[in-house]
Amino acid sequence: ITNPERFVRGPRGGDFEKWNPRESVEEIEELWAIKPDGTGLRCKVVGFDLRNLLMVLNWPEDHGLTMLKLGNSENVAVGENLVALGNAFDSIVIDGQVSFSLGSLSSSYRLRAVTPYKLRDEDEAERPTFYRGDVLEFEGSINPGDHGGPVIDLAGEVVGLITKYVSPSRQLGTAVPSAQFFDSYKRIIEGRTQALPTLGFSVMKWREQREYSGKVVSRITEGGPAEHAGLMLGDIIQVVDGLRIEADTSLPKVISWSTELMTDASYTLPPGAHISMIVKRGETLLALRLRAGGTPALAKRSKALEGKAAQFSRGQALVAAQAAEHVVQVIVDRTHRPSARPAVRGDDARQAFMDLSVGPYNGIVVSEDGEILIADSILGTFVDGDKGGKPQSVRALYVTLPDGRSFKAEVMGRHREFDLALLKIDAKGLKPIAFRDKDAERGESLAVVRRSFGFKNFGAAMGICSAQNRERGRLLQIDARVGSSDLGALVVDMKGSAVGVVGRFNREMVGSASGVGFASHASIVKRALTDLKAGKFLPAAPRPLLGVTAAPVFADEPGLRVSSVSAGLPAALAGVQEGDIIVKANDVELRSISDLRDQIEKKGVGGLLKLNITRTDAATGNESELELTARLVGRDD
Repeated sequence: ITNPERFVRGPRGGDFEKWNPRESVEEIEELWAIKPDGTGLRCKVVGFDLRNLLMVLNWPEDHGLTMLKLGNSENVAVGENLVALGNAFDSIVIDGQVSFSLGSLSSSYRLRAVTPYKLRDEDEAERPTFYRGDVLEFEGSINPGDHGGPVIDLAGEVVGLITKYVSPSRQLGTAVPSAQFFDSYKRIIEGRTQALPTLGFSVMKWREQREYSGKVVSRITEGGPAEHAGLMLGDIIQVVDGLRIEADTSLPKVISWSTELMTDASYTLPPGAHISMIVKRGETLLALRLRAGGTPALAKRSKALEGKAAQFSRGQALVAAQAAEHVVQVIVDRTHRPSARPAVRGDDARQAFMDLSVGPYNGIVVSEDGEILIADSILGTFVDGDKGGKPQSVRALYVTLPDGRSFKAEVMGRHREFDLALLKIDAKGLKPIAFRDKDAERGESLAVVRRSFGFKNFGAAMGICSAQNRERGRLLQIDARVGSSDLGALVVDMKGSAVGVVGRFNREMVGSASGVGFASHASIVKRALTDLKAGKFLPAAPRPLLGVTAAPVFADEPGLRVSSVSAGLPAALAGVQEGDIIVKANDVELRSISDLRDQIEKKGVGGLLKLNITRTDAATGNESELELTARLVGRDD
């Protein structure tokens, strides 16, 4: 089995309206497969299913290769280690060896976009990917050539096939889960046609429900997925997979995938795919999860996971699962779609790698009676602190608990300086988590636990505390893969104790998968909670500003070359010029712009920043050593 994405040609002239991805695959009669020993095998195409990214090939009986058992992806827990096998950068053809990559299962979710998009691979820039179904998000390294390769668990069973889709916020590779394509595999080898299930409900036409905000359910199919999920006649569908539904929203386009685009009003999905929705029933908000059709049951693991590596892998998964009981999903209903995320850490607003209207986000239960801790960044601009700190452009906030109950939330307090805020929902008997007394230590293993992809499905990213006391001691640095949807996620140690809350993204990591993320220290969180529970709305203190643009000059020596100096700001007033090389700040050698930023943060607004500079005379070429002092000024966050 393999992934047929690589064989699909893009539309001529970029015309997606008339594009049929099946045509280029249907033309294929034979394929050649290259073995690690350099010999080739001529393969026949038995069949394919583009909805589930599956192609089945028939190989000669004397192929001499070992068979892998098809396992069940639903047996794999978030946080468990997996291995991806592939042909990264033609490793099989050039070097005669299969490439391996180890990583944990970070999350599972359903792709819900409704238009094809182009890949960024240089050699495949014009090939669209079109899959709209469930994926496993994998923390291992996925590279060109790996697509179609298997992802196996530590029992050696195939639990997924690698896709071309890369998560935009964390830059992680994905795989189609075996539970998604197993039914198609059985149908293809048995010669049966593919039947697509429906979700089993209909909604009122727009003209019949103009007075409603959302979609009103008008019919439920007996015994269908909607009935099993608890959907009822008269329910008003308000949110689907984190997207707000209005009366005139095209629901089929939201909950379906788009190639071989459906033209009728039925809501069809690949077998086994899930959607999450929030519905209004009377005055109550409910969260429901629908599964399209019934995927035949796959077997449980045929082998027990053994050895220290397997035990550690299962231990990671257990810690993540236990921590997820304290993590909730937060949906922000905005009055308009912002063009960029709120600036944090002095970011340029043009660094719009994440759009905060996408969501959902994460919250952490900190009391039994409905107090939810979140990252303040998702609320946007801080205004009217004396009048309740109502965030701009936020129409409503919704919190969905792990058990599916959904509540409208009110902002109880905000602390912009620490990027934390507190919500309150009308719920009792929740499971709060307490933050430990000791901050995370450098090198300590940590897990980032989130619930942004669904109230029932949680995600986890594994890593270590790579640095302490960033930003004047307020933040810990983690090397786990984090992105826009991870704001407010819970950071725990390997005993399940809370050590931080994700927030404060650094722009160097934006869209680059640099492996650097930030979270508030446990001690900072506990300090902020005291103010938040008291109902305080605290603006951020002005951030210190030097007024230069610079970049490293040497790979193995300190020094930042100044490319621009802002007139009237501290650097210019101190005498810094374009072309200067700043070697030290506060007697600390500078090897990256982050080093300079850290020294600026330490001095703060009004502080004196000593700069050791090397300047070259343009006329003579002579170098001179200068020591300048700049008094930092403040700017808004």
